[in-house]
Amino acid sequence: MLITKFVAIDPDEGLNGRVKYRLLTENVREDEFTMDADSGELFTLKAQNLKQMEGKPMHQTTLRVEAVDQGQPPLSTRIFLHLYLEDKSANEEAFTVKFVLLPN
Repeated sequence: MLITKFVAIDPDEGLNGRVKYRLLTENVREDEFTMDADSGELFTLKAQNLKQMEGKPMHQTTLRVEAVDQGQPPLSTRIFLHLYLEDKSANEEAFTVKFVLLPN
């Protein structure tokens, strides 16, 4: 399930302007969240994982995301993403995702 997509813009041309993304948060389990390094899309791997919070009004987690260009030396920026996941119904895909971006 797609949560959000990050977009970082680098004014360099060619390979130097290409941006890669990654999760830096060490406490994130591989079966909870993943990030596409090329597109910047952040996913929860299985909507069923969110169902584990059933009976709880809200699930919260904080992720740290890094965007790195391919220049030499590489330049990067990092942000914290604080996610609030609310179960809105008994359906697997019916979640409200609220988030706050915080500078590193």
